[in-house]
Amino acid sequence: MPVTMKQIAERSGVSRPTVSLVLNGKAENFAPETRARVIEMAREMGYRPNAAARAVKEGRLGNIALLLSTHEHRSDLPPGLLSGIDEAASSENQRLTIARLSDAQLTDAERTPLLLREYSADGFLINYFDFVPRELDAQMERASVPSVWINRKLPANAVYPDDYTEGVKAANRLLEFGHRRIAFASLNGTKHYSAADRFAGYASVMMAAGLAPTFFGGESKIPNDDLHRFVSAALETPDRPTAIIANIPREALAVAGAAAVGGLRLGSDLSLTTFDVECHNYLGVWIDTHILPEAEVGRGATRMLLDLINTGERERPAVGVPFTHERGESCGPPVPIP
Repeated sequence: MPVTMKQIAERSGVSRPTVSLVLNGKAENFAPETRARVIEMAREMGYRPNAAARAVKEGRLGNIALLLSTHEHRSDLPPGLLSGIDEAASSENQRLTIARLSDAQLTDAERTPLLLREYSADGFLINYFDFVPRELDAQMERASVPSVWINRKLPANAVYPDDYTEGVKAANRLLEFGHRRIAFASLNGTKHYSAADRFAGYASVMMAAGLAPTFFGGESKIPNDDLHRFVSAALETPDRPTAIIANIPREALAVAGAAAVGGLRLGSDLSLTTFDVECHNYLGVWIDTHILPEAEVGRGATRMLLDLINTGERERPAVGVPFTHERGESCGPPVPIP
C-alpha cells in the first residue's frame, strides 16, 4: 500500500498540513528540526508523491518535452545543450521527456495537435533549427502549448547564441593585432542564420574601419574533395589574407592544413580563429576559439519556457546568449608578406 501523508504525520508527531508543506517545499516558517524529521520519516517509510493527484490539483503535469526531428542534422543535441536543459528543469522539479518526430508527423494538420498532447507536457522546447518545415510554426501555434525554440533566431520565444556580436568581437580582436587583410570563410554554406550573422558582424567592423570584407565560400557546401584545393588557392595569391575567421571547425581544419602545406605558420604568417564547443589542437597548434554557449542556451530556453508556463503569458522576447573566448596559439600580429 502507498504511504500517505497522514501516516507520516502520525509517525512524525506533527500535523498532516505540516507534512504537506514540508514535502512540497513550502516549509520556510517551520523549525529546521521539524523539516528534517518529516523528510527523514518520509524517506524511511518509502513515501512517493502522487504525481497524478498533484497534476489534478495544480493543473500542471510537471513535465516538459524536448522536441527533436528524426533527421539528425536538423536537431543536433550536443551534450552541453542537453546538460543545460536538464539542469534547469531539475532545479524546478520538472521532468524532461524526449519527443522525436518526423517531418510528416510534425506537419500533419490533423495528427500533430493530438500527437503533442500524447506527450502530456506543460510545454515544449523545440530543438529544430535547420530546414524547419514551414508548416511547423503554424502547427505549434494551433497546438496552444507554450513553446520555446532553441538555436533558431526569432523575435520571441527563442534562445540562441549571439552570433552577430561574436563576429564583431572576432574581427575587432584581429584588427587590434594589426591585421587589415582579414577574410571570413564559410565553406559549408551560409543558409543557417549563424553563418550569416557571424559574417554580418565581421563585415560591419571591417567597413567601419574603412576595409573591404572578404568572403571565402558560397551559399552551398564545398565538397571535401575540393576543400583543400579551394583554400590553398586563396592562400597562394599575392594579396592573400593575413587572418581568417573560420565559421566552423571543418573550415578551420582546412585552413590549418592548407597553411601547413604552403609553409605558413599559424599565429605569425597567418592568424586563424573559429567558433566551436571547445578549443582543438590542429597540427600541433591550439586554435583560437569562440566557445559556443551551449549549456547556457539550454538553461535559458528552459527557464523561458517555465516562465511562460507559470505566468500564462504567450510570448517572451528572444534572448541572444554571449559566447566565451578561449585564446589559442593561432592568432598574433601579422608578419609582412614578402
